[in-house]
Amino acid sequence: MKGAPHSGRGHNGSGRRLRSHITHARSAYNFSRSGTVCGTFSARVTADPRFVSCKSCQRMLPSQERALAPDDSAEPLKVLSVKPWWLWATIHAGKLVENRSFKTDYRGPVLLHASRQGSAADHSVCYRIVARVSGRTRHALGFLLPERERLLREYGGRVVACCTLVDCLPSTRVASSWNTGAGWCWMLEDVRELAERVPYKSKLNLHNAPADLRAELARRRLL
Repeated sequence: MKGAPHSGRGHNGSGRRLRSHITHARSAYNFSRSGTVCGTFSARVTADPRFVSCKSCQRMLPSQERALAPDDSAEPLKVLSVKPWWLWATIHAGKLVENRSFKTDYRGPVLLHASRQGSAADHSVCYRIVARVSGRTRHALGFLLPERERLLREYGGRVVACCTLVDCLPSTRVASSWNTGAGWCWMLEDVRELAERVPYKSKLNLHNAPADLRAELARRRLL
């Protein structure tokens, strides 16, 4: 029904675009390592759609094996930095709403990065919501939300998970326990924790994943 609040529930399968993107990046990474093109390869579209050229060395290669540079990628890959406890909740407690004070028009794959800092008060807010959503207390569960210091130590400064950003709605339209009323709810789906946590110095806002991060993810075969 038009105007009805969004429940914040996700669906599986949306990660296919992200996995396809990384498959292309991995192919180009391996291709460049073979010595066919330079190690800093990035693609430039040519007049012949069957080929692309390297912006650095000008050599040609088949388009299906090109690297997906940020300026010509059909499937851009973004990075979003989140406080470690909120990221933990996204992975383990079903938090599919990312609260922000501003909207975004981007829809697509996102890497979730844990920031290196965050207040004890913010951690407490997260703890209360996790307890309310789970219907349990720390004593009843034995283990609920990890301590702030532990999350900063284990998650901080690393890419920890991936997801798909599918919508951006005003807070007033989202009926979810995770909605903190910040102004905008970024709706997530297909959240998945990576097998390894990759160190990365992130920016504050949603931004394009740099080539070196993409190459590292491809090298480790994480996505």
